Amino acid sequence: MNNIRKKLQDAFADGVSEGIATLGRNISTDSVRYATFAHQKGAYTDARLKFLDNLISVDELRLVESRVSARLLALIDQLEPADILPVGENLDDILQKLPIRKDEITEYHLVNCNREDMMDRFSEEYGNYGEMAAQFYFISSCDTQMPQLFSERIILELKAALDDSENGLYSPILYRKQDDNSQLAEILPLPTVGLSAADAFKKFKSTFCEKILNTGLSGFEEFMAGKVSSVRHQYIFVPFDFSKGKWRKFFPEYFRLVIDTFSRHPGPTPRFIFLFSFAVHELHSVAPDSEEMAIIGELDRLAGQYPNVAHLRPLQPVDEDDFGSWFRDLGVWSAADIHKVVKAMLAGKDISVRKQHEEKKRLNMDDIAEVQQMVYKLPRKTKP
Repeated sequence: MNNIRKKLQDAFADGVSEGIATLGRNISTDSVRYATFAHQKGAYTDARLKFLDNLISVDELRLVESRVSARLLALIDQLEPADILPVGENLDDILQKLPIRKDEITEYHLVNCNREDMMDRFSEEYGNYGEMAAQFYFISSCDTQMPQLFSERIILELKAALDDSENGLYSPILYRKQDDNSQLAEILPLPTVGLSAADAFKKFKSTFCEKILNTGLSGFEEFMAGKVSSVRHQYIFVPFDFSKGKWRKFFPEYFRLVIDTFSRHPGPTPRFIFLFSFAVHELHSVAPDSEEMAIIGELDRLAGQYPNVAHLRPLQPVDEDDFGSWFRDLGVWSAADIHKVVKAMLAGKDISVRKQHEEKKRLNMDDIAEVQQMVYKLPRKTKP
């Protein structure tokens, strides 16, 4: 028990989210202590949703995180062998034993579990926009379906396609990466400062200059006039995210300023692709409230008013077959093995998540992303 306790405690050292995920993969739903775990997990999830909706401050969120961590660490100290899933039945053990072609895993495998319908929709819009100076995509989705990952996938897929068609003198795509060792994009919080669309747009321009052009705000007008020759790229990708709690009444005007300004770039390059992820909890399964419907309606209107704006919604949970295809692409062909992964992945999840799988054979992307991260971190002979 000491080894498993240390493993669970070390996970909390990496953050309360990682700690909860690891404990959930190892504690048995038959344990008398499972109800305590589920209650604390629910308290943490509820606090995160309230924070995203601007209902609590970051300090209040940190207080909940601290309280939940302390209580779950105390629970870990009380665990007995009967509380833990047997060796070989938890997700970590199952993944370790799969015949995964580990040396083929790249960061792309963190974002590429198939969303065929929505990717087809994006491809259609992307083709329709042709040579337009700028394209704008609003992606509305429940937070459990992780719209940010869809933005990541779009960027990496287009990067791969365009890199293959270039002569190698420079990368055809410019975007801000998470760090120097990563190809994944940094998803930027949508600038929302000020009391007007003009205030927010000024911050938007400043963020664009700082994060993308590596210049001060003074360089924005020169760049938009096509006078900056140092930016030698076909496309500039800029992914943002925002939530209901960040929405302001002036946002429709704010977005129009962004769309109108970047659409006027003289070209022919670079062309801009803006991706705006909008998280609405349970959008795919529960009717939005009046405030959410009003926001979705505004985004729909923007898509209807501009020929280069699309509103992609909602991202649906992932079919289990598509999750299986992700594993088969990495060499795991056994349906029994994939079933074991799904069963272990769902252990400890909320009853609504398990019911969704039982009735529709669908999985939430945040649960899939957790597995993808675990697979990506498996030991391999060569670096990804």
